[in-house]
Amino acid sequence: MKGVLAVLAALTLLCASACGGARTEPTTEPTTAAPETTAVPDTTAAEQTAEQTTGEQTTVPETTEEQTTAAPETTAAPETTAAPETTTEAPSAVPQSKAEIVSFFAAAVNDVKNNNAASYDKVEYQKIHDVHMTGNATTDNMIKNIISGFAKDENSAPHTAAQKGTPSSGENMLGWGLADDGAVVSASLEETGGNYMITLVMADEDTPDRANPRHLEAVGSVTYREEVEDALRSVPQMNEFSDIHIIYTGYTITAELTPEGKLVSLRHHTDIEVTIGRLKVAFFTLENKSVSMENNVVFTGFAY
Repeated sequence: MKGVLAVLAALTLLCASACGGARTEPTTEPTTAAPETTAVPDTTAAEQTAEQTTGEQTTVPETTEEQTTAAPETTAAPETTAAPETTTEAPSAVPQSKAEIVSFFAAAVNDVKNNNAASYDKVEYQKIHDVHMTGNATTDNMIKNIISGFAKDENSAPHTAAQKGTPSSGENMLGWGLADDGAVVSASLEETGGNYMITLVMADEDTPDRANPRHLEAVGSVTYREEVEDALRSVPQMNEFSDIHIIYTGYTITAELTPEGKLVSLRHHTDIEVTIGRLKVAFFTLENKSVSMENNVVFTGFAY
């Protein structure tokens, strides 16, 4: 996602200036609801079984030579031996608490990130939701359509094929770099078809920058304030800009894993709103303008 939002923001502003943005009224920024916390199913314990079998020995009494009257020889009673005890190893308990679920997930993604442990397919795409640039619905919709043509949707976005045992496996994976689960709003796990479906909802984040990247940079892919500023400086006749915000809401990670901790699929989704308090392009002045979109990163086809 790095660079994508910066380019879209710059393109939005350029379109707005070309459409007469100076005559607009400030727009109100939308708000988003906090995500719900989902429950975690109970765990089950495995049973151990043991079998025992006994062996038997038989003896044939010996007889003496012809015309001998001695009593037949008797052997000792057969000895019973116990069969080796067989035990079934109990599987690891299903992660239940938020800390356990996060730890289980982190180990899986970091195995691929740090050890190039799997091959997989990766695709990243965007969708433009709303544009509030000119105060005119028709003009804003036209700008939205222009931007949507530059954004990569699910069908047109290029795919990356990462190969196990090569740097591409680790470089393209989104790992987990948080020391604790404090930035995780909720964590849930559901057993489905013998696998675990994990959902993690992250706390919202307002405008990460390189000096203070905070939590989302450690688990996903974000655009820094500096990237948007660099893109704005590239806009022809850009004279002034200030009060830039990149707001991430509803950042949700969903993953399917085997009980052994191997990834089957992985998805990162977030809604994003880019707002700019004030900017001047040529003879136009824009105030309190925004564009909202979503970004998705999807990993499938894991092979270990």
